[in-house]
Amino acid sequence: MTAQITEKRLQDAIALVSEVIILHGEKYAPLLDRLEQELEAIKRYESPVSRAQRHLAQHGSGRRVIGPRNALAASRP
Repeated sequence: MTAQITEKRLQDAIALVSEVIILHGEKYAPLLDRLEQELEAIKRYESPVSRAQRHLAQHGSGRRVIGPRNALAASRP
């Protein structure tokens, strides 16, 4: 079973790889780069519902775009 990637696990891995780089040189820098990218991706992540709410809030008037019926029914000819 694969363990879940968490911010804490990435921070721990970054600390470990940082020590390896100090002891063994820059050849391990790509590992640090990748771990830092993954950490930033986790920090940036928003759930789909949160993103949808943000997009609607930015859309403007606050009124619904398609009305009360579901989107599929509204898009049928």
